[in-house]
Amino acid sequence: MKTLDKDSKVLVIVESPHKTKGVTAIFKSLGFKNVRVVASVGHITKIKDTRGSFKNTGIYPDKNFKVNYCVEESKHKKVEELKLQAA
Repeated sequence: MKTLDKDSKVLVIVESPHKTKGVTAIFKSLGFKNVRVVASVGHITKIKDTRGSFKNTGIYPDKNFKVNYCVEESKHKKVEELKLQAA
């Protein structure tokens, strides 16, 4: 496992906006200087089955439990925002 340098830029994505301050405080208390914590405001992906509907049937136990994920329609804009922040 690679050790994270405390001078590196760090982007942490949490689900809830209410967690951003607490997670930021934890990283700062550990000595990280360039931490940005952003919220995805809910789940970004869902499990999609092969027929295109959102059900928990997109899990394949016979293929080492491969999961067929897709981005939720309402989250495409948020994914683009997160990509920009990660760049």
